[in-house]
Amino acid sequence: MVLDVDVIDRLLAAYQPARGFDSSFLTQALTALIIAGGSSGVHNVMFALGYRDSRREQEVDPSPPVDKAWVAVRVRRENSIGPVHVEITEDPNAPADLPAIAGTCLAARPGLLSLLLRNTNRFPANGGHEVRPGVAYNITISGRDRDDKKLDKSVSEGPVKFTAGAIVDFQASL
Repeated sequence: MVLDVDVIDRLLAAYQPARGFDSSFLTQALTALIIAGGSSGVHNVMFALGYRDSRREQEVDPSPPVDKAWVAVRVRRENSIGPVHVEITEDPNAPADLPAIAGTCLAARPGLLSLLLRNTNRFPANGGHEVRPGVAYNITISGRDRDDKKLDKSVSEGPVKFTAGAIVDFQASL
């Protein structure tokens, strides 16, 4: 590395001195990504590692207005190429007793790169798309494959409603 800065190597050595870590291309590359992420990148990494928990709540964990909910869609590409469109439409024919979703629990911790870089396969890239609580929505994604064949998929099994203040992430493959 040009400036001989390897924060990851020094962190590993400080927290586990008995293991004797040596600077490597991987630790230098991770250091470069953290530096490129600026103070936000450093905060995100330290928070994810459990070394930092006192941050300004609204900056770090923004929330929707009290009379709205936020929805986000992550797309894992299987056959789609080019742009993938996310469509969120109200469904006036949804059952009246449709339960409302309050939030999402992720199956795993986000990867290091997702803490530092924007995910180009997520709508919206940051935060959430505002929707009205108590209103039923159909959420679909569409795109095209290599043969220019149209691909469509619902991100949930039928219409969905949200509670006020909900933050919900959907994941779908296309």
